[in-house]
Amino acid sequence: MAVWLGLDTAGTHLGIGLWHADGRSHAYQAELGRHLSTRLHLEIEAQLETFGVSVHHLAGVAVNRGPGSYTSLRLGLAAAKGLGLALGCPVVGIEGPALWARPFLGQGRPVAVWIEANAGDLYTQHFNPDGTVQQPLAVVSAAHAVADLPASAIVVGDGVRARRDTLPPGCDVPTAGLDPLALAKAGPEAARDPVRFPAEAVYVRPLTYRESGHG
Repeated sequence: MAVWLGLDTAGTHLGIGLWHADGRSHAYQAELGRHLSTRLHLEIEAQLETFGVSVHHLAGVAVNRGPGSYTSLRLGLAAAKGLGLALGCPVVGIEGPALWARPFLGQGRPVAVWIEANAGDLYTQHFNPDGTVQQPLAVVSAAHAVADLPASAIVVGDGVRARRDTLPPGCDVPTAGLDPLALAKAGPEAARDPVRFPAEAVYVRPLTYRESGHG
């Protein structure tokens, strides 16, 4: 069986996507907060069982490499690497902004990704309609993120909801969240270029040791 596991632990939630080469798929999302560390492996096993496969059917693992919560990222990356080591399968890491942007590319509009950071700041990255990077990943204040938005941008990410009212006219805010299936489906192609898609966390600035903050 050729089943890819997509694993998203970049925030307080858990996202698990399972994609089979024959087109079958399964997705699971849950807000676990501080229970992520104790539930992660149990949830992976449970979702594999729901999908009708075992861990030994995995062909590879694709994990969200951030940016995001420092502790949560480490948990997901460690779980992915552990599976890869035990099963001898490839493990790849895909940056969160690219995952958020992927469903909205090709619509003739730029896509801006906002991801929550520390102290009300945002991780931001802008993509052209064809998916090329318009503005590299950075961490900025919320006010700067608003001022820097491309005209008529599609704005996505977990940092948008609380700031929807600050967006200028012409911007579009889809309600869809990050789909863990996007990770699973991107895995086989990413595995062809593991140097470009390393299973290592993305950190945009030095770690700050806040108990519930982001790195």
